[in-house]
Amino acid sequence: MFSTKALSCNYDLIKKSFYRAFNAIYGKVGRLASADVVIELLKTKCMPIFLYGLDACLVSPRQLRSLNYVIMSCGRKIFNVNSSEIAAECLKMFGVSDLAEVVATRKDRFVSMSNSSVVCEICVICS
Repeated sequence: MFSTKALSCNYDLIKKSFYRAFNAIYGKVGRLASADVVIELLKTKCMPIFLYGLDACLVSPRQLRSLNYVIMSCGRKIFNVNSSEIAAECLKMFGVSDLAEVVATRKDRFVSMSNSSVVCEICVICS
């Protein structure tokens, strides 16, 4: 029997699903559409796959860097650049924030919502 004191999560499936969704979109419209359109599709179709449940999980800084790398690699592909720094700046200009900021904001919202009486009442009703 194996036990540990800390919960750890494996995000490989999330990254794989995100890449699959992005590559499907980029394969269809990537070369034909403007960067605005591709970024909007990334934000509306791919990011929800990526962010689902992250606000309730403990994500280490190392895992955040790994997850952020996925977004930066898509940015490098969209803007046809080799530098992650340039891709990050371009993505920021198009309204795609750094993943650490997005996760922190979502966690704060999740915690404030879970402390509200509405969520507590729902929990009482459902149990």
